[in-house]
Amino acid sequence: MVLGVWGGVMPTYRFYRVKKGGHFTEPPELADLSDDETAVEHARRLADDTPVEVWDGARRVTVVRVKRK
Repeated sequence: MVLGVWGGVMPTYRFYRVKKGGHFTEPPELADLSDDETAVEHARRLADDTPVEVWDGARRVTVVRVKRK
């Protein structure tokens, strides 16, 4: 977590790429973002070829599925 511009705390979200079987493919990407909605939008940009799990601490926010082309 980092201190935001207005003195609030911004959570550090973790973004895990998930392969078949539900295993993570690599260490997570980290991003200090203002809220869950912003984190989900970030995950949508990452989920081109594998699903992405979004975590805030011990709380799983969501799973963003692969985009269909």
